[in-house]
Amino acid sequence: MKRHLLTIICIVFLVSCKSQYVNLEKDQVFKLSSDCPKEGKCKVEVKDEFTYELEKGKGGVINPVFKENTETKLFIFTYSKTKNKELTDDFYQEKILFILPYKIEEGEYSGNDLKDFNISFGKFCFCRDVAGYYPIKTGTLKITKDEIDFTFTVELDQQKIKHISFKIPQ
Repeated sequence: MKRHLLTIICIVFLVSCKSQYVNLEKDQVFKLSSDCPKEGKCKVEVKDEFTYELEKGKGGVINPVFKENTETKLFIFTYSKTKNKELTDDFYQEKILFILPYKIEEGEYSGNDLKDFNISFGKFCFCRDVAGYYPIKTGTLKITKDEIDFTFTVELDQQKIKHISFKIPQ
């Protein structure tokens, strides 16, 4: 009798610990739920069946190279500061790029786990020494069935975007 009870308890324990997965689909429209700085506009673009790699091009400039991949979605978050028309060099933009597989386990990812999502930060402005793309190594990516939430830092001065969040369409 004790053996049967122990078996039932083990089965219940294993079933209750089953991982929960989020299934992303093609052609979903993601709505931004995090705040955007008042001086500009934010948007999120999603490319189905794409990935990217940062590659060094001519002049040592690092840029993303987009590639087809049927197993992942590419997310591109963009913040563009509204340009002051009276200033010729007032352009400023930040981008966050990352990939997610179509089926991903709900959870919180940080540290070395962030490498799996190939997360990069791009800063573009009239600031030659810091303009370009950088891998993001410090942050926390939380994925639930309803939302993708990412808080991060990069080793740059005056980073405007440190948190992005958007709803997963149901």
